[in-house]
Amino acid sequence: MNHLSDAIWEKRLNIATAGRRAVQHADAVHYEPLPYFAVFKILQRLALGPRDVFADVGSGLGRTVCVTATQPVAAVLGVEIDPELNLMAAANAARLRGRRAPIRLHRQSATELDFSEATVLWVFNPFGPTTMRAVLARIRESLERTPRPLRIAYINATCAHLFAAEPWLELAECWDMSAWSRVKTPVKFYRVRS
Repeated sequence: MNHLSDAIWEKRLNIATAGRRAVQHADAVHYEPLPYFAVFKILQRLALGPRDVFADVGSGLGRTVCVTATQPVAAVLGVEIDPELNLMAAANAARLRGRRAPIRLHRQSATELDFSEATVLWVFNPFGPTTMRAVLARIRESLERTPRPLRIAYINATCAHLFAAEPWLELAECWDMSAWSRVKTPVKFYRVRS
């Protein structure tokens, strides 16, 4: 059922984000998008608003970036280290139907991204613990420079122990997706401690 739904959304949005692909980086996990159903459900749970700047960490071919750009948010960022995936994501963003927010794609390591404007982060298991430690440090530095509320959706949270070790983060919710979503692990929602 998800495959048919995904194909319908691809056609409706005029993008091509399906399939599993290798990512050219030693600490990276392969690219495989979440089903559209799951993306929409998680975005709904995040309750995005018009002032939110959404950043997809490990944006791959841009499925989540494109879906989020159809929402009324201030901006959508994607960061992807693999040049081929980022180039294809840019093509998807250019073709996207129904865009309501600007999209900015960055071809670089998430360890180098300036997270200062982001208010919501989407992390779908893009890399291993070495990179995740550096990314969490980078996010913490951005919060020290620019204090703000920040929410994180972490899907397939293989490095949740690293999040738990950060005193500035707290687990707000752990949510199991339905069996139909093909998401077999809980989605963990984090926020900056008050």
